[in-house]
Amino acid sequence: MTYSFTQISQYLTCPRRYRHRYLDGWVEKDTRAAMLFGRAFEKALAAYFKREDAAAVLYREWAVYETQALRYSERDSWDRMLQQGRALFVLSKIDEILAWEQRKEAEKDTRFVELGRYLCEVRAGQYWRVEKLKSFDEFLERRFPESRRKAYYLMSIHEHLPAPVKRELKQVGWTKGLELAKLARRKEGQEFDCATWLHKARELPKEEFRREVEKELTGKDTEASEIVYFKLYKSQIPVVEQAIETAALMLGTGKSRGYCLEMICADFLAGANLDDGNPEILLHSISRFFNFLPERQRAAFVERIRENAS
Repeated sequence: MTYSFTQISQYLTCPRRYRHRYLDGWVEKDTRAAMLFGRAFEKALAAYFKREDAAAVLYREWAVYETQALRYSERDSWDRMLQQGRALFVLSKIDEILAWEQRKEAEKDTRFVELGRYLCEVRAGQYWRVEKLKSFDEFLERRFPESRRKAYYLMSIHEHLPAPVKRELKQVGWTKGLELAKLARRKEGQEFDCATWLHKARELPKEEFRREVEKELTGKDTEASEIVYFKLYKSQIPVVEQAIETAALMLGTGKSRGYCLEMICADFLAGANLDDGNPEILLHSISRFFNFLPERQRAAFVERIRENAS
């Protein structure tokens, strides 16, 4: 038989008390709120690890003592202790969901690498003929009805990267693989330092790695970016696409869709604030337009401003 330190201590202190508690099974009535809440919390914690509703278990166990005369510490009460306990479970649930999301994102990154490889094989082997389709584009249109752009991105990873990088793609994921493919395309005919860039892809977060690649390709540091999601109806998409394509023609094809959207918005704000509007917004819009101009047009614009000012 194994004895705990508490059992031995109680036996040495009072043998009769030891007998009543451990041999006869008597339960000492405790009025300390902290001790009773701890027992309720232990049961709730057990329910949490069993994937049960821990908050409901905590309330059920602690509700037994709601009307009892318990000894609380100076700042505690029945309600306060319940809220503190529930807060711990709610916060842990948030962390659990966020961790699940990170796992899903990591899995998605890996699976999309495989998807790109399989798409390349479908095109090379003309597997789309099995489904009696006329072309690979028709195959993509069925599989990616909203946009085929992602499919071509995924395929470009496998088309442009050398074999040593391809073997490591599952570790770095498709988003970083796409950045590596940009480097490989730019370095065609030159030495592509696979080992260095693979190491950076493994170690750096996605956004930081993207900025490193951008700096390598352009020679300039880029500002931090953020992905913005918003909903469009299908009837609105052609208008938006046409506007972005028109802006791209004006800015040059090297500009991203984000720059194109910014130009459209700056143009709208400039027009909206031209007469009796907010001069600060108008100034900001004009400043952004100025940044879009090539060097020669910038110089001409500055010269014209000086002439008007004089």
